[in-house]
Amino acid sequence: MSDLDRQLHRDAVELCQTGPATPAKLMALAHAGLKAWAKVGNLQFPPEK
Repeated sequence: MSDLDRQLHRDAVELCQTGPATPAKLMALAHAGLKAWAKVGNLQFPPEK
């Protein structure tokens, strides 16, 4: 597990422990994960048709 994965996991745990997970908080966490994966090259899209 990379440092980035660990940080996202800590953020997710904190989100669950601080009360109700609002849609805005969930979207922020999902967005952070998507940006992180794209940055390290783990996010690949199929070629356009």
